[in-house]
Amino acid sequence: MRIIKLFSKIIFPVLVIFFVSCKKDHSVLGVDVQPGVDDLNAENIRGLAVTAQTLPYDSVASYGDNIKFIGSNNDPLFGRSDYGLYLNTNISVSNLNFGATSTLTSAEFVLAVNADEYAGNKDAALSYSIFALNDTINNRVPYYTNDTRHHDITPISISATSWSVTGDGKRVLRIKLDQNYAEKLFQDSVNLKNNEALQKTYKGYYIAASVQNNDEGVVFKADLDDVLSGLFLHYKTTSSNDTIIDFRFSFSGLTAKRYNTVKYTPIQEIKDQFADSTLGASKLYLKGMGMTRVKLYIPFLKNHSDSFKIAVNRAEIVLSLDPSNTTLGTSIYYAPPKLLLLSIDDSGRETYINDLNNSTNYTRFDGTYNATMNAYVFNIALEAQAIFSGEKPNRGFYLVVANGDLSLKTVYATQDSKILLPVRRDSYYERVVIAGSNNAQLKPVFNLNYIRFKND
Repeated sequence: MRIIKLFSKIIFPVLVIFFVSCKKDHSVLGVDVQPGVDDLNAENIRGLAVTAQTLPYDSVASYGDNIKFIGSNNDPLFGRSDYGLYLNTNISVSNLNFGATSTLTSAEFVLAVNADEYAGNKDAALSYSIFALNDTINNRVPYYTNDTRHHDITPISISATSWSVTGDGKRVLRIKLDQNYAEKLFQDSVNLKNNEALQKTYKGYYIAASVQNNDEGVVFKADLDDVLSGLFLHYKTTSSNDTIIDFRFSFSGLTAKRYNTVKYTPIQEIKDQFADSTLGASKLYLKGMGMTRVKLYIPFLKNHSDSFKIAVNRAEIVLSLDPSNTTLGTSIYYAPPKLLLLSIDDSGRETYINDLNNSTNYTRFDGTYNATMNAYVFNIALEAQAIFSGEKPNRGFYLVVANGDLSLKTVYATQDSKILLPVRRDSYYERVVIAGSNNAQLKPVFNLNYIRFKND
């Protein structure tokens, strides 16, 4: 015991003095990460200028998912948008024959819609037209929202809105089908022998909607895979004792084809901004389904050419909603749940920024609507670092309403072009008005937090 105490009183102080007097050993990893001649200077710059302009799309790709839009809407802040729907019918039975003694009572297209998700006045009266297709909708991916060339110009049916609510609370849109056309289909057992024969003769349909009397109108989401959606033939037989029997041609299945079309007529203020970039200083108009996008430019971001390097910790773009985005009354216009920021390549096309290279960075990147701030915030730290380091030029960014699913990074816009389609535009129909740079309190800003590595 006395030996241990002696060691602690004499030897230990000597060792402490020895190690303190030693030089740093830079051969040991982690002893001194930063060179001794460098200084670390953490800096935070806020409120840097962001210039922006609203721009149009020619069209965007529409894919064959089950959720599609239908309706017509006069949005007081954005203008008119008409959503059309191409689809085909499918059967899973063979040798379909309703029998010589069966009588068709009526036929209709039925679309199951989400009663809580819509844009406009959900009780608005619309007119719907149904057209037969001249061309078969094939497996080419994708079709585009301005592609309306595949149907006969003469409608086979025109009817006003008809709604009903099912026992479990689902809301369905009913569009009456012309009786003569329905009778032909009902009695055509030759072309109802299987699904292939059906689709060869009855190639599909186009449904168009229009606002009545220039009212505000409405646009709904329809679920084409829902068992309530389909082309229904209602009939009775001599043995059914006048009980109506329903037969459903579905809009779903392996051979189901469906895509949206969009015709957009913006208000004059938006049209003017398309042509004059300075008008973006007032307000910025962003609308889903590829109707508009916003081009952003941050002058402070430049290829760094100074004598020191920086390490970006956070590069934040804050985009606040303009007060005019709020709408009153019974009409509803939701802000997009998430926006996406894309880089611009040397051909002016949209491409992924560095912060979208994996799911972890995508989470940090954000872009989700912040209801507390009433704003969208993006963190583009990796992209800013690349621009500061001279790895990428500062061409600006496109702000879009889109599905940012990273699994789509390898999807081509067309198989022939081999142009990557970074994100989908056909998943959201929401819209938002963002404050421009003339708004002193809500203008778009760029905030930068970084460390400066400087050699003295």
